[in-house]
Amino acid sequence: MSDIATLGFDKEVQKRAKEYDWHRLKLSIVVFSLSFLAIILIIEFGISTALKDFITQYTSVEWVIIALFLLIGYSFVWVIMLPLNFYEDFLLEHKYDLSTQTGKSWIFDRLKGFMLSLVLILGVVEIVYYLLREVSEFWWIISWVFMTIFSIIMAYVAPVLLMPIFYKYEPISDDNLKKRLLGFADKANVKAVGVFKMKVGVKTKRAVGALAGLFRTRRIILSDTLLENYTTDEIEGIIGHELGHHVYKHIGKILIEGSMFMFLGLFLADQLMEGVIQYFEFKEISDIAALPLFGLFFAIFFMVISPIENTISRRAERQADQYELELVQKPDAFISSMTKLCDQNLRDADPHPIIEFLFYDHPSGKKRVEHAMEFKLNIQTNTVNMSIVGK
Repeated sequence: MSDIATLGFDKEVQKRAKEYDWHRLKLSIVVFSLSFLAIILIIEFGISTALKDFITQYTSVEWVIIALFLLIGYSFVWVIMLPLNFYEDFLLEHKYDLSTQTGKSWIFDRLKGFMLSLVLILGVVEIVYYLLREVSEFWWIISWVFMTIFSIIMAYVAPVLLMPIFYKYEPISDDNLKKRLLGFADKANVKAVGVFKMKVGVKTKRAVGALAGLFRTRRIILSDTLLENYTTDEIEGIIGHELGHHVYKHIGKILIEGSMFMFLGLFLADQLMEGVIQYFEFKEISDIAALPLFGLFFAIFFMVISPIENTISRRAERQADQYELELVQKPDAFISSMTKLCDQNLRDADPHPIIEFLFYDHPSGKKRVEHAMEFKLNIQTNTVNMSIVGK
């Protein structure tokens, strides 16, 4: 096993990365614990029931009751959590020199995120509660079908409708880079509609390279922070990795795996929520006042299964790394891009194995670099062997 400094990582930066990761982990535990406690108190003191009763004084239309309940409740939670979110996403990011965003820009983004998430959540909740009322025996099966379709649509529209809400895009001006990247995409038999620069530098110092979207919305996206700090070979390696995901159909597999987990979650909710509803003295499972319980259940469920999802994700990332190395055939560029990404994005390159298992959806930077070094050594060994045979 190699020391991270000998692999090319900046030792001092990686010390800060460990500190940063540990800080965020402690903060996430605090946020989850406070959220758990808040939901229990809201239910125990009858706040959610009181809110529903208040709304029903003015309307008896079910979908309006649900919309107002969610609007008021979600807005209240958003305001209460705003100070913690400000500390986590703004102050902490500035403390570790990762953010370039102004306070005004941050709050504007939070407001846009609030409105967007409210609309999406409202649509999902309205449909689920309609099914709970009208087809209570099969609500979870039909909800599962709807959410699967919804996930596919979101993956399709994200790069053209959702991501531009927060970041500006434009076609890259470097025709040579564009030609090389699209050439690799053609070589991998992956169709991309173009190569775009995402202007993230006004908000963050992190670097991003991605192949986002499905079918006709699939596009190569490079952040300005990536274009300014990485060589063409390094960018090719990053996008080669992304192409690997599409070649191995990881996007579709992730959607299927997510759908399977959602099926399990909805099934368990159908089996368990009835007893929990009775314990907290709600009228029935379709009672909108019990929505916080649904939220708590799924928060716990996805927390429990996240190590499984992360394990599956790490395996897919390893496959994509291998594909990139074989496609691009420039392991040195892959190694340098990986060390630069970990240092620039302040990602711990050598986390504790338990931390990696529980929270990392990518293999550690150290493991990825060591894998590339093994690939490089194999190439050199095979070249020498072929040379000897040729003689």
